[in-house]
Amino acid sequence: MKQRWKSKFLALILVVIMTLGVLTAAVQAAGGTGTTGVWKWKILDDGTLGITGCTTPSGGDLILPASLETGSGPLAVTSIEANAFKSSSPLFFPSDIKTFVMPDSVTRVGDSAFYWCNKLTSVTLSANLRTMGASAFFNCTELTSIALPDTLESIGASALANCSVLSEVRLPDNAGFTALPEKLFNGDTLLKTTNIVSLTHLTSIGKMAFLGTGIENITLPNSVTVIGNGAFNACWHLASINLPDNPGFTAIPDSILAECKALQSLTIPASVTSIGADALNGCNVLSSITVAGTNPAFTSEGGVLYNAAKTILICHPAGRSGSLTIPDSVTEIGNYAFLNSSHLTAVTIPDSVERIGEGAFFNCSNPSLTRITLPDSVQSIGSYAFNACAGVTQMTIPEGIEVIGPYTFNACGSLTGIALSDSLQASATSLF
Repeated sequence: MKQRWKSKFLALILVVIMTLGVLTAAVQAAGGTGTTGVWKWKILDDGTLGITGCTTPSGGDLILPASLETGSGPLAVTSIEANAFKSSSPLFFPSDIKTFVMPDSVTRVGDSAFYWCNKLTSVTLSANLRTMGASAFFNCTELTSIALPDTLESIGASALANCSVLSEVRLPDNAGFTALPEKLFNGDTLLKTTNIVSLTHLTSIGKMAFLGTGIENITLPNSVTVIGNGAFNACWHLASINLPDNPGFTAIPDSILAECKALQSLTIPASVTSIGADALNGCNVLSSITVAGTNPAFTSEGGVLYNAAKTILICHPAGRSGSLTIPDSVTEIGNYAFLNSSHLTAVTIPDSVERIGEGAFFNCSNPSLTRITLPDSVQSIGSYAFNACAGVTQMTIPEGIEVIGPYTFNACGSLTGIALSDSLQASATSLF
């Protein structure tokens, strides 16, 4: 009887051991989850841990261990997962994290991992970090600086965007880091310096990467061949920029320097063969554009930009002062060529010009610019061509003109007389 009871007891113990083994295996299987201390985690496919969140930290200061006990032994922490510390409602339940120290075992920070951690003032990244996801530190509005380790090869879009007091960033310098993502520093209004000039492996800068930052001077490495639209748009403090000088950099994109209100001069590299729309729109103190002498597509004279054959006047810098006599090789004044040229005092248009583009003299508001004489060679005038030329009082439209767009003289408040040919009288009401 005693032997039978002993056998049953041993069998029961064996069942318990086997059950515990199954439970341990379940915990250790990929996808298993748990909590150790303040840390929430899940087991990744490689058997390491990814941090998925934490309970409210005391004082807001967190030091993440390199490994955590899972109930069956410690496992290495290699990842901070997507949305790990993102508040479910940032406006009403903001994150309390103030400082964060990451162990060197971590190689990946997921998308939005620290999204809207607007009390975070300091973060120490892993020295072995390889990937940072999109919006990883988006809207961390108290973060003042961050050093990205040289092991980092991939950064997602907007990873450091809207960090409004971020003033200094050290970017990774390694052969694997070749692309600056779009909107990386978008809205970082106090960001003034980066080490981008030293990144000789960088080949692309994403669209709006530096939009709205406080960058004052920047030299781009000559390895860069592609820059996205609006990359430096609204950098109000940007006084100078050196564009890449290499055969692969052929296109200045749309709005690259739009609204850069402190930019004073610009040099177009020899390799550039196209300039996008609104590239210099709103650069109101830009006084000179220079083109490298071997450029096959463009040239400059007196700080004004023309095509290489000097048949198209492309851009009269808005900050250029005084008068301009247009060369007699010019047949076309391009769209918005004199946009916002409020320091222009007089312009002489030669009888070689046949077309005046849309908005060509838009907002040439200098009171000294009282008269613009159009030669008989002009055949067409685009819409809004002389819009807001506030000082112009007299203008004569040539007899041979064939096309004149609407609102050509809109907001010309000083215009007291305009002579129109008989063929244009019928459309006169749409010109103002």
